[in-house]
Amino acid sequence: MRDFKKEINILLVEDNQDDVLLTQLAAGECNINGNFLVVNNGKTALQLLDSLVDEMKKLPDLIMLDINLPKVTGIEVLKYIKSCEYTSSIPTIIFTSSDSMSDMKYCYELGADLFIRKPNSIGDFKEIMQYIKNYCFV
Repeated sequence: MRDFKKEINILLVEDNQDDVLLTQLAAGECNINGNFLVVNNGKTALQLLDSLVDEMKKLPDLIMLDINLPKVTGIEVLKYIKSCEYTSSIPTIIFTSSDSMSDMKYCYELGADLFIRKPNSIGDFKEIMQYIKNYCFV
């Protein structure tokens, strides 16, 4: 696992600006020293990951991915992440409003590390970010 005392790079693929803000606020409250790179659709996420791999630049330490995205779905992004030798070991958390058991099962089959349903309050966001911190980095 990675050391949470140093700054980590988190790719947040999320099209809802309120959820982006809540995620970032909760991460700060949990003392996650994270540099968030936010993209708002699956196509941009794929382009970004491709360019990082092609240019041999630092990849994210963690990817948080919604599955209901415009242009390219989060499922397609997850397939890419877990099929590429350079990105497959990056912890990838599905962070979605979907409560579909079939979505959850499929994401785990594709290699998602966690499937978390988005909460409704900042307190719940903080609790989830603390869980992610403990799960991925402690």
